[in-house]
Amino acid sequence: MLFSNFTISRRPLLGGIALLLFIAACVVFAPKEEKATTAQTDKPALTAEQQREQDAEQQQFIPQHFGGEVTSGTQYDLVQRVGTALATHGDAKNSRKPIRFHLLAESIYINIYAIPTGDVYVTTALVNRMHTEGELAAALAGAVAHVLSGHHMEITPALQLQYTALQEKNTDARAVKLMGDAGYDPQAMLGMFRNLVEAYNAHADVTFFTTHPSSEDRITKITESIKALYPSGVPASLSK
Repeated sequence: MLFSNFTISRRPLLGGIALLLFIAACVVFAPKEEKATTAQTDKPALTAEQQREQDAEQQQFIPQHFGGEVTSGTQYDLVQRVGTALATHGDAKNSRKPIRFHLLAESIYINIYAIPTGDVYVTTALVNRMHTEGELAAALAGAVAHVLSGHHMEITPALQLQYTALQEKNTDARAVKLMGDAGYDPQAMLGMFRNLVEAYNAHADVTFFTTHPSSEDRITKITESIKALYPSGVPASLSK
């Protein structure tokens, strides 16, 4: 765990064979994209006022259902530092709404949430599963990309908040760019997914996979986005 001794480790990135195994694991163990989009395809569109009301409800719903907010400590400071780096570089620095990062006390459910109000909520359980600062940056960058894209999460009948598969795919390339602009190696996104798959295989409560669709195609697109942004290879200066 990243915070078992309050230090940040650095690990080699996935090699060719390991990456293929990792992608296969995502396909086998992650829920299908069709399931993630069903709840959002047969409902009438909300008016702008209704959407604002829903966003305001989610600002209250998320902390209430995930242990409340942690407002101090080593993990809180790290989330704020990494989040600030992402929010003050690239497209994020021009956000019309300030992007705020919240650490939730939830220590079991591994997930992260973001709403167009600019609020990003990450559970302590997810932070604990990240092995490097770059992997945490990857999770936060994806959430920031959703904020910048104006994506709204929907509360499902099971009291989960989720994005559509299309929203996820459309934000991945933006998250890659956000990471590079903030000084992080975007290949850490692959490490982030690997950690979540490992947690899932260990029977941890990885609600991330039910609220953030994952697939082989998505991993492929992330890899393509990294190659397009850095055709000569990712600079060694970027933090992992």
